Parts: sequence; C-alpha cells; structure tokens
Amino acid sequence: MAFMTQPYSDKKSGMWKIRKGIPKHLRPFLDGKVELKRSLETKDAHVAKTRAAGVIAEFESVIALAQSRFGNQENEQQISPAQLDAIVSYWLTHEHGRLTQADIQARYLLETPEGLEGMTEWFSEPLEVLNESNGTSRQQTEEQRFVGHMSAFVDEALELSQCSLYDHSPRLYLAIQLAKVCIRLCNSAIDNEELTRRKQGLIHREQNRGFESILSSTHVVPTDSSSNALQQLKDLGFTAISTSSTTPSKQREGELSVSSSVSQLIDWVNNQKKTLSSEVAFRSWQGDRNRPCERLIEFFADKPIGEVQKLDMRNFFNWIIRCPSKPSQEIRTLSFKKQIDIADKHGLGRVSINTADKELKLISGYFQQAVKLDILPKNPCHQVSPGKEAVRTVRDPGYSNTELSQIFSLPLFQARTEAQKARYGEAPYWLPVILAYTGARAEEIAQLYVKDIKQDSDNSERWYFHIQELRDDQSVKTGESRKVPICQALIQLGLLDYLNTLPVEGRLFPILKANNKAKYHLAVARYLKDAFMTLDIEHFDALKPLHAFRHRFITEARKVMREDVQNAITGHSNAGNTGRNYGIYSELHQAIDMMPVIEIPKWCFK
Repeated sequence: MAFMTQPYSDKKSGMWKIRKGIPKHLRPFLDGKVELKRSLETKDAHVAKTRAAGVIAEFESVIALAQSRFGNQENEQQISPAQLDAIVSYWLTHEHGRLTQADIQARYLLETPEGLEGMTEWFSEPLEVLNESNGTSRQQTEEQRFVGHMSAFVDEALELSQCSLYDHSPRLYLAIQLAKVCIRLCNSAIDNEELTRRKQGLIHREQNRGFESILSSTHVVPTDSSSNALQQLKDLGFTAISTSSTTPSKQREGELSVSSSVSQLIDWVNNQKKTLSSEVAFRSWQGDRNRPCERLIEFFADKPIGEVQKLDMRNFFNWIIRCPSKPSQEIRTLSFKKQIDIADKHGLGRVSINTADKELKLISGYFQQAVKLDILPKNPCHQVSPGKEAVRTVRDPGYSNTELSQIFSLPLFQARTEAQKARYGEAPYWLPVILAYTGARAEEIAQLYVKDIKQDSDNSERWYFHIQELRDDQSVKTGESRKVPICQALIQLGLLDYLNTLPVEGRLFPILKANNKAKYHLAVARYLKDAFMTLDIEHFDALKPLHAFRHRFITEARKVMREDVQNAITGHSNAGNTGRNYGIYSELHQAIDMMPVIEIPKWCFK
C-alpha cells in the first residue's frame, strides 16, 4: 500500500492541509494514529506549497523514528537494569572529565549575587514530585513529564554509549538514575578547584533553563575509552546500535545543512524546543513566533539558509514594516504580499519599527541555532535592525491609588451576573484582586489548580500560592518555581471560602480555557479591559490593564521591604533563588502583610 504525502485544499474551510498515512505496523509506536495531519494555515496555494516541504520532512522524520523503534523493540524488551546502569556509569565518568569546561559547569551551577550555587533543585524537585505520585492517578502523567524533563541528558548518555532506546520504561529508569548522579555532579562542580577561574564564563540559569544552549551545541564524541564501555554493554548481553563516526550529530538530527530552506530550519528548531519543553510552554513559545516565521517563509520561499545574507534580512525587515499592522480577519487569510498591496491601496496602518525589531529578534534565534551547530558561519540577522523607535513615556505603568479605588468600585466586584459567571466564573473578581495583592503575572495565577494553594507546613495560619511548572498546562516565565505568600487581606476577602466551593482536583478558575497560545488569562483579560475602559483612567491606552497591578505592587513594595524580598515574591528572573533561601519564608509573609490594604468589597458567592 502506498502512502502519498501531498497538500490538499479543504472543501469546507478553504485552508490547505497535508496528511501522510502511517503503515499499520508502525501505528502502535505513534499512539495508534492512522495518519499524520496538519493544517498549513493558509488559503494561498503558493504559500501552501512552500510550507508543505518542511511539514513533509517532519512527517518523514516521525515515520523514520517509528520505524527505528519498530526495528529496535526486541532489543529494548531484553535490556536489564544492569545494562542501563552501565550506560549511566560511563556517562558519569565522561561528565566528570568535562567539569572544567564552562559550558558543562553551567549545567550544574547557578551564578547568584552571593556566589556560585549548585543547581541540585533542578534535578531533585522533579524527582520528589515523581516519587510522591507513585501509586496515584497522576503517576503516568508525572512519569512522562519527568522523562521529558531529563530527555536531553538521556539522549546524550545513549549517544555516548552508541545505543538507542525509545520505550518508556527503560528511558524512565535512565532518567531517574541520571537525575541522581546529576545531583552528585552539582556538588562535584562546586568543589572543583578551577571554578574561580571560570566564573565569568558560566551561562546564567535563565539562558540554561531548557539546556537549549548546551546540549544542542555540545556534540558528544566517544573518547578512546568508550570502547571499554561498549564492550561492557556487549558483555552484559545488549546489542548496541552503532552511530556513524563520520556523520556529524547535527546532520543526523533532521538533516539540517546550509542547503536547508528557512522552513526546514524553523521546523528543526521547533522540534528541538518541543523535546525540551512542556506542551504548554512550547505552545506559548511557538505562538509568539508563528507570524514572524510565516513572514520569513513567504519572503524567502525555498532559498537555502546558507545563501541568506545581511542585505537580504534588511530587505526582509523593510518588507515587514510595509505589512498592515492590524489586518481584518478577511485580509489576514491572504498572503503577506497581497496584504501589502491592500495596505498600499487603502492606506492602512503599517507594522511599527518596534514590532518589526521584535520579530527580527525572534527570527534571529532560529539562525543562531544554526550558527551554534557550525552550519552557518554567522547570523545574517545581526545588526540588521535600525533599532527601536524611542517611545515617550506618558505615565507610570502602574495604577495610582485613586485609579485602584475606581477599579474596585466597579459593579463586577460587588456581584457577578449569571452571564459573567457562565463565561468567566469568579475570575473577574479574584484575578485582579490576587494580582493587586501579590504582584504576580496574570498567567501565573490564571493557570493555578486548587492544590497549588497550600498551607505552610510550619504555620497552619499561613498560606501561599505555589507557582510552578508542575503540569503540562502550566508554565512560568522564568522557569523558576516559587511560593508567593497569601496576605491576611486576601484571606479576609474570602479566598479560602472561594476555594472551598471548588473541586479539590480542579482548577482555581475552572471556566477559563486556554487559547491557541496556551494562555488561560487572555479572554477574561479582554473582558476586564473593556470594564476598566469605562473609567476615566488617564492614558489608559498606554497601560497593560492586568500587568499594571504588578507594577503598582512593586512600587508600593519598595516602600516596605528589601529588594531581594520583593524579587522573591514577584519572581523576577534575577532573584528566583532568593525565595528558596528563606526556608519557611517567614520573612516573605511578614513583608507582604506590611503592604497597604486596598479597599475592595468582600467576595460574595450567590
């Protein structure tokens, strides 16, 4: 049976799509799927043709991986813990020998204002969550999440020992054992006598969080002693699957090269990011890049990335600022070239230089990955943008006390209508109230589950929001989990009473649904913005309505608490570790209770 791959136009929507049938013997390795399907997100045949090449390449890669799993399944079923331990042992020996390298140290060390600290929590905390889930309904989900968390290390250890494993059970075993030895490596890295000379070369945690800048660019080449490890594996009865020593790793992973098109580069980087991120984090990351990437693909078509020069990128930048800034839904379905023609004809508003600069920076990240892999000698996006336009600040980005009083005097804070409850639940009340009293980001609160609101184990009168990337539908901007203390004012407003009305296993705002960028707060944010616009707030168009609560909190916090305490509460990326150093964080609770009380009607459930 032949399985053809070609784009087709959907008769109902007019959108071009692409599908590829999956051979029957490979379906068990692809969740039982009969075919791979994807929308090309365009009604233009030419654009569809351009995008199809990258999707076809991805589909072929997925099928090839499934075929590899099919061919290797017998070996995987026979592998023993002793054989897996041999893989871990050799990887640990190899890693110890590289601890003097700055990029390897960055996997295990965090540079803080107080000095270098071991990143043991990056490995130990997910391990603890995994252990706690044993025997519960969450076990399977947490196992998959943990394997994804450690996948870069697992893949590296397998590559070093020239083995391939795809089944869940042996990969989970490897992930657990590698996490344990990585905790030891964190301590070893701290003790290394060369740390002081390499301190300036360390990569910061926020750059290293997903290990994109390390594992993707650190190609593992077996050392002379690798044959001993391979022999040990063979002695244990496992037939290792050899990798070609003449084929670079960067060519094996998606066959990326200087002759690859920009769409293939985009797909390759997206796939790498997807393997290192949770589903929700990846959807959010990709959502910000969809439109810039669509522009890039249309502008360059099938041009090889090795032929893209700075002048080409400058022309691309100038092309972006000719596109309409807020096209209607009808115009948005057209190619960008046609959108520009319409904008020229009807005098529509254009994309600003600042927006184009932001899009170019996002595109630059894709080319930079090719530079890191030595596929491209330099990034054609560098120094192309003329820079951002100076924007005159017309007001403070946070609400004033008067504006805050106006907001919380709105009728929606007295009682919600049945229509409001049906669409948003109690989020219109609690989301802005919690933001005003914590300085948290809107999405951090909107994505919480009831179980993320916890009691302090050392003081039952204290409660906190546990903001973390525990589940697949949760993400934190900095990647750092933190405990945000709940002030007494929030409890007096009825927060705990509200929690008691919700299912224990459910979400804090069960009515809110994630959009296509995996954001839960956007729908209610639009509703609240419309409500706030009815007030006479000066230069309201210059504010971000929900983020302004965060700015106001930070302004007030400066008056009553130290900066490190404030950063620990609000989760600034340069101080994510500070909150953890407080132990029972009693100082955080004391500080947040010193914040001024806001006049807000008490929550009323009817």
